[in-house]
Amino acid sequence: MVHEREIVIISLDMDDKKSDAKRKGMKERSLTGFESSDINKDADAFIRNFRIQLEIQSGESIKCYQKMKARGA
Repeated sequence: MVHEREIVIISLDMDDKKSDAKRKGMKERSLTGFESSDINKDADAFIRNFRIQLEIQSGESIKCYQKMKARGA
């Protein structure tokens, strides 16, 4: 699935004092682009970190269970 984002870029141009629009400040232009690879990389990193955390928690849970079992609880 490809997601399209619209990015708004605001730039200041103070060097050109001939134009009121430029002197007052802000030109705005929008760019649209496909950022699916960034989204996929972020999703993959999230999933990878999630799985690592699951493994850590599972290991801790097993250790706690073994300690409890050793105490005879």
